[in-house]
Amino acid sequence: MQIKLTRKELYELVWEQSLSQLMTTYTISYIEIKDLLKKHHIPSPANGYWSRLKAGHQIVKTPLPNVKKADEMIIYEPRVITVRTKKMKVTPVVPVSLETIGNLEKEVLQAKKFFLKQAKGRPTDQLVPIGYESLNMYVSPGALDRALYFMNKLIKSVKLTGGKIRMVPHSTFVEIDGEAFYVALREKQTRVEKINPKYSYDLYEKVASGTLIFKVGEQTWRSKEWSDTAYTVLEDKTDEIIQYLKSAAIKEKQDREERRLRDIELAKEKQVKADLQKRRSADLDKFVKFKEQSERWENAERMRRYLEELEKKPANEALQEYIEWAREKIAWYDPFIEREDELLKAVNKTTLTINNSYW
Repeated sequence: MQIKLTRKELYELVWEQSLSQLMTTYTISYIEIKDLLKKHHIPSPANGYWSRLKAGHQIVKTPLPNVKKADEMIIYEPRVITVRTKKMKVTPVVPVSLETIGNLEKEVLQAKKFFLKQAKGRPTDQLVPIGYESLNMYVSPGALDRALYFMNKLIKSVKLTGGKIRMVPHSTFVEIDGEAFYVALREKQTRVEKINPKYSYDLYEKVASGTLIFKVGEQTWRSKEWSDTAYTVLEDKTDEIIQYLKSAAIKEKQDREERRLRDIELAKEKQVKADLQKRRSADLDKFVKFKEQSERWENAERMRRYLEELEKKPANEALQEYIEWAREKIAWYDPFIEREDELLKAVNKTTLTINNSYW
């Protein structure tokens, strides 16, 4: 219904009726009416206004602000609201029987053969898993034709893009644009109460609901699902699924390239850290060696001064031999001389301990 009021008339109307009443009268949405009031600077009651008014409270209306063209006529045509009509019951069916479709893909024929073998003797409302030897499907005999029809349509669409279906025990993959995606088709189950249950703890059982669900991606956090709804059936979503797979393949390539570049950067950082650690270790070793040599030199100098004092003592043969021996050892110990000494070859000059591994 068209709104055709002056600004003041709309202001009075807003304070006489609630927004929900106006929405019903003019078939206008909440966002539309709020935008209309905001555009023409028309104040509206705050939340709780009508409840407080009904309770007897005296509430002063917010005055209508003065603006240019205050008497201008407001003409607004609310947009047409389309309402989807929900079907009472979804009964998706295959347009024709599988036998009349022709050109069934070999994977579908194999899945049908294996399914019929596995389903023999089972209730028609119980799901039958066949993914360990065929297409990854988990549906009831009653939904078999729909499931095979969907998989046949999907496989044909995949092959048209240059992709293929690859099956391994317990898993099926769609390979598209060089990327492999785990896929599975299952039927949703409904929990129903058992009639005359044998045990008190076993009151319910799960039965097939007829709703098909197709999943791409094995990990929950990276998966996406399509299913029958009250408005659509899974068979009509093949194009959407193919488009998703192609987009996912592009993203997978981008993610892998980003990971590759990130790994290169991490490897570079790791190498820089390793080189730095190597230089640091080498520099420390060099300093430690310098420190050891300086201490040995200082010790050698101290020992020479000691010999000088010994030489001042009264000379005798034993003392003279001792002094000569000491001079040889100082020459072995002094880092500026480091004379060879047959008896001290296995001795560490810093710790002055024998290195047993030398022997």
